[in-house]
Amino acid sequence: LFGKTFKVTTTKQLMDDGFVAKLKINAVIINYPEEIRKLVSKMNYHEEIEYIVSHEGRNQFLVDLMSNLKGNTLGLFRYIEHGKLLFEMMPEGTSKYYISGETKSDVREDIRKIIEKEKKSVILASMGTFSTGASINNLHNVVFLSPNKARIKVLQSIGRGLRLHSSKDFATLWDIGDDFTHKTTENYSFSHMQERLKVYDSEQFDYTISETKLQRY
Repeated sequence: LFGKTFKVTTTKQLMDDGFVAKLKINAVIINYPEEIRKLVSKMNYHEEIEYIVSHEGRNQFLVDLMSNLKGNTLGLFRYIEHGKLLFEMMPEGTSKYYISGETKSDVREDIRKIIEKEKKSVILASMGTFSTGASINNLHNVVFLSPNKARIKVLQSIGRGLRLHSSKDFATLWDIGDDFTHKTTENYSFSHMQERLKVYDSEQFDYTISETKLQRY
């Protein structure tokens, strides 16, 4: 309980040994216009996060991404209002499920059993309830919907998608970052993404970085 931490193995080693699925990480940086960068640069942390999770264009981007990915997708959010909003925005006809601390354990278990038989669905779940403990083998994609930098939480969340399953050779993590950098001022959420990239480097995960713009701001 009080001794030094002993690391028995690494996720990379488990991948190489075939105990968990291979991992692909797509780090996507959303670029914003200069006038929005200037606006956000004056915000404190909580104001910036509120701006991000309530941004209509960003939320539509996330919904479009999740609904068009192949296989079963787990979208992890930090804020209940954000998760509920994204759930409501999913296109009609989408096989979708919502899980948060409000969801009873028997309902969570029912959803887990359903997903194991699904071929294409979207599960929106809070990090608090789904970063650990939940085990769904038939997951193909994990999407980080909200800024987060906690190393353990990041690694635990990635682990949700690494369960072996006959329908997949690898799992894909979509890491979404928001660049509001204004002059020399780097915004909080973008800094968080830099921290996550450092985690991927230290864990020897392969990742690619791309940039995109929203259809509307």
